[in-house]
Amino acid sequence: HNSDPLNFLKLIKDDLTPNEIYVFSPKGKVFNLAMGATAIDFAYAVHSEIGDRCAGAIVNEKLVPIRQKLNSGDIVEIITKKDAKPSADWLKSVVTNRAIKKISSYIQKRENALAISKGKKVWARTLREIKRKYKENFTDIELREKLKKLHYTEFEGFFRDLGSGKRILDKKTLKILFPEFVVDEIRVKKRDPKRSNAIHKLINVEGYNDIDFSFAKCCNPIKGERIVGYITINRGISVHRANCRNVKKFVDSKFMNVSWNETDDHHYIVSYDLFVVDKPGVLNAIS
Repeated sequence: HNSDPLNFLKLIKDDLTPNEIYVFSPKGKVFNLAMGATAIDFAYAVHSEIGDRCAGAIVNEKLVPIRQKLNSGDIVEIITKKDAKPSADWLKSVVTNRAIKKISSYIQKRENALAISKGKKVWARTLREIKRKYKENFTDIELREKLKKLHYTEFEGFFRDLGSGKRILDKKTLKILFPEFVVDEIRVKKRDPKRSNAIHKLINVEGYNDIDFSFAKCCNPIKGERIVGYITINRGISVHRANCRNVKKFVDSKFMNVSWNETDDHHYIVSYDLFVVDKPGVLNAIS
């Protein structure tokens, strides 16, 4: 224990290498970080959940951006939000191995979930096309046996590779999977690009423009409300109100950052409750 604060700081400085800084939590706990560390690095040094929920920082009693570089002696407090999520952009601002590892792991889990969702949709469209042309249905056991020809022992890995583009259902692959059919006749119907472009004018999904998404029926978000995206198994991204009761039940790594685009040229259906006084002519007045 050292009662002299100045002497304590000198002891810490003497113990640091030129590539380190020291910062303090509001309660006085010391954190050694790599030179160039930001508030995000500090948040992950405190706890991984603090890092994942990091939304802002207070450094020396001043509000600063989370990408703010820290200096030795700074007193740092992290502001968290329940709906805050790590972003790929954070990797440009962190220098500590812990922060890099945690952020990369979170993003990888989310990318895997997204790829699996996309791959499952492609596979489902393929099977529907086979059923339409050849009136043929396959059980899961039969499909697993077919996937073994491509060296997959389970669906998830196949869906992930299919959704990420590592595996494509080209003529050669389809011939291996379905030798009993004329593969030239299997044509998976693609999405209407005009419809896709129109809907993506309304919502931005972290810069992606090739992801299917829909508005959640449980909360029916309206433009201007705070929203979050969630990766579903069969429907791409489901867009919810940020305060939707179902959001609390979701797995963190399957969230996507979504936002409203500045556009007024797209229409979509919303539902609302209307309360009126029951009196003659009320229906005519509101119609």
